[in-house]
Amino acid sequence: KITLIMSTLKVDTILNTSDAHSSTPEQIAQGRAKAWVEFSGQGSASIIGSYNVSSVSRTANGNYTVNFTSNFANTDYAVFASAGANLATYVDGLNSQDNVSIVLNKAVSNVKIGGGDLDDGAQDDQDRMSVVVFA
Repeated sequence: KITLIMSTLKVDTILNTSDAHSSTPEQIAQGRAKAWVEFSGQGSASIIGSYNVSSVSRTANGNYTVNFTSNFANTDYAVFASAGANLATYVDGLNSQDNVSIVLNKAVSNVKIGGGDLDDGAQDDQDRMSVVVFA
């Protein structure tokens, strides 16, 4: 067993052990998602997969709070959110998709997302929501 303790590591390229993927420190710092989550928004929201997200809560019909594991330094981050159906159980097909999502509010510890229906403009719980944060 070897234990290394370092305070600073300077590299030009980071490469995985199979030589299949590489990244520069700048790509990692500026171009990689700092948080993401996919969750089911029906009933109580449940996380399907995530990175840097500690929990998701349903605060009202079609409204969700995505809580970050690590706070951001400020709210100068970009958020992409998408709403849709679980295609494995959705019976009407892709042509009737009319779900929308919007960013309601940003904080350093969370982001609030809304989901709705284009047909009637109502806030609706969503089968699937995806949220990605870049900082």
